Amino acid sequence: MKWLRLGLLLGSLFISSVELHLEAKCRVGLEELGERAGVSRELLFDQTTVLEEALLKWVAKNSRLPSLKEFAEHNGVSQAALKRYFSSKTTPKNLEELFLSGYESFPEILGSLEKRIIGELAKFMKQELREPTEEEQLALVGEGLEFLQTALFSGHSLWEILASDRARDLEVIGNKVLTAYTRIARETGRTPTAQETAEVLGISMGDFHELLASQVLFTDWPDLKEKAFKKNPNSFKSVIDTEFFGIEREEAALAELVKKGGAILTSATAGKPVVAEAFAALLRMAEEKDLPILVRPVNLVTTGLDSALLNHPRVHVVTHTHKLTPYLTLNDTKIIDRQIKSLTGLQRMGRRGESQIFGSPKMMLTTTPTLHNDKRPHMNWTTGSITVGRYAGKKLIQDRVAKIATHDHVIGAILIEANTKRAASGKAEDQGHFFARHIEYVAEAQGFTDLNRFYTATGSYEIQAEALVLGDIHVGETDPKLLESLPKLIKLLRPKRIVLHDLFSAFSISPHDANRKMNRAVLAEEGKFNLEDEIREAAEFVNWLTSISHGAEIVVVHSNHDNMLHRYLNDGRFIDEPQNIRIGAELTVVFVDFLKDQKRAPEDRVGALDPLHAGLNKFLNEEAKAQMRFLNRGETYQVGPPGREVELGLHGHVGANGAKGSVASFRKGVDAMVFGHTHTVERDHRIVNVGTFTLLKLPYALEGLSSWVQSLAIVGPHAEIQLLTWQDAWFREDSRSRQSKNFYPEGYPHVVPQNSPDSGDFDQYGGEPEQGPNN
Repeated sequence: MKWLRLGLLLGSLFISSVELHLEAKCRVGLEELGERAGVSRELLFDQTTVLEEALLKWVAKNSRLPSLKEFAEHNGVSQAALKRYFSSKTTPKNLEELFLSGYESFPEILGSLEKRIIGELAKFMKQELREPTEEEQLALVGEGLEFLQTALFSGHSLWEILASDRARDLEVIGNKVLTAYTRIARETGRTPTAQETAEVLGISMGDFHELLASQVLFTDWPDLKEKAFKKNPNSFKSVIDTEFFGIEREEAALAELVKKGGAILTSATAGKPVVAEAFAALLRMAEEKDLPILVRPVNLVTTGLDSALLNHPRVHVVTHTHKLTPYLTLNDTKIIDRQIKSLTGLQRMGRRGESQIFGSPKMMLTTTPTLHNDKRPHMNWTTGSITVGRYAGKKLIQDRVAKIATHDHVIGAILIEANTKRAASGKAEDQGHFFARHIEYVAEAQGFTDLNRFYTATGSYEIQAEALVLGDIHVGETDPKLLESLPKLIKLLRPKRIVLHDLFSAFSISPHDANRKMNRAVLAEEGKFNLEDEIREAAEFVNWLTSISHGAEIVVVHSNHDNMLHRYLNDGRFIDEPQNIRIGAELTVVFVDFLKDQKRAPEDRVGALDPLHAGLNKFLNEEAKAQMRFLNRGETYQVGPPGREVELGLHGHVGANGAKGSVASFRKGVDAMVFGHTHTVERDHRIVNVGTFTLLKLPYALEGLSSWVQSLAIVGPHAEIQLLTWQDAWFREDSRSRQSKNFYPEGYPHVVPQNSPDSGDFDQYGGEPEQGPNN
């Protein structure tokens, strides 16, 4: 009973006078306490909690652990008594153990001290973005409080302590990480890597992995990315998600292109659905040709792409540059869908002769004059699109641009095929060349034309070309290889008409050589100084073409070289040229009648012949005369269904209001057109400039830069236009010949990651110049 009374008394005193004294004086007078309780000081040592509380309050006041002497004096007992107390216990055995046990019982006593230390911890982790080492923890706790390190930090994640006690500081750290991630994404246009994020934050990869592993800020790397996207959605509108559209996917797409020997290339705008019928028809074409479809996101925005493009095994979304060969690159340069001239400024991309294909909803093609154009022309293409072309803007200017973009949007693609026939020669310069041609979607027929077949969602069928437009002929200067290719091509396409530009070259009477005695001497020695012979040669060409045309109409377009004959007759130069005086006099009479007839109103004309037409008739056979249609100056000639007619009757030397013709001027004034004259190839939507059938190095074109391209154009039954360029063939004729051991030069093909610098450039992201076969 005595012990029970003592316990009750101690409890009562603890609640009253003992606690009062401890809080007021931060010490317990054990002697006084014993006197009040009627027991000895030594008996009170059995009350461990009293000692714990006394010790914690001493530490809270002095910010360190007392010595045994200090604690004894503070509590009015002897050191010997304290030693006897500790020796009698299994635990605690000393002041440190007493402190640790007391910290578990009375953590609130050290609240202010703990708050200060955790504040220092938060400050450290906000600055360093990592947990402190043991040595750094000791420094944070403070000198003389080393024992607190175990009490505060042992068995706990410092990140968890921060999350529990300093949530605002933890949020600051998280925002710092998200800001760094977003900054990299905004600057590079792609999702950053963990390594890049760690470098911008100024921490090691080990520390960054520990930060993620804590799962306090972010559950994992994808969670970090998702939080960054949600925090700054506008910053990621034009950012490529390389976690999804990474190098592995790019390499897989490239491997498929190499395996199949080609691909169909198009673009897609994020947030816009695919044109279902067009996409289905394109898939049908890809399946029948056994080719992959490579889709370039417009402006490289991948967020919001139609899921149909992501879930088909034949379709690959590509966001990096693919250097296929030294002569062809699939370029990842960002082009916004509303840019009116998609290729502006891009002609300088790549090495000269390294043609570039860009993803854009426009259907455009340009050829840049270069020194070695005859070996490798430098052509820039845009693909067209497979997504719906509806654009809108809230502001006046935005709405204007949106309407133009909607008007210029083209559903289409580019088909590329490896020219394995050329590579089979074994010559280094013949390696790595691709055929490339646009394929244009016809909404009315819900399909695409390629050569002699039309592809819809349900199948394909053979078609007959409406017209075959040859590049400028210039008989006598024509490349014989191109002529040799025509019989087979005409048999395949079965065109209803074959259109000829600059049939007659007029080298025998050229005004440019009129006063150049030496040039005329050379022409005389070559037998090219006789007008009648040159006209005969042109007529013989028409006779030959008629014989292989399978009944096609032969349309001869009035061209600028015809005007050289008009000028020759007008000037009367034939009077001083004995070899030409007879034919000159004969054609002069015809010319006078022709000029008189041209002055009459169209309905009053009697059909007088152009002098070139009359000259050709002298040597044309009856079949050719029946099939040939000679267009006079100013006469137009259109083919195609109503509403989609294509103008084929203008040579292109005269444009708007007497100025020179150009794609730009015709784009404004004609809905669809194929013309010649420039000897180069260019396209803007449905305005197409066809090239030449001549040799690429003629005497008058040896100097300077050139963009001449040997080419022809096909107009399909729905007025779709396809341009073919010559590379020892017009296209890959044998679909089985897809690969060649010698096709790709050493080092090709390869993927260039997004934002890698162009050859020879150092950029603001610290990139090194790309090293490869072209450097």
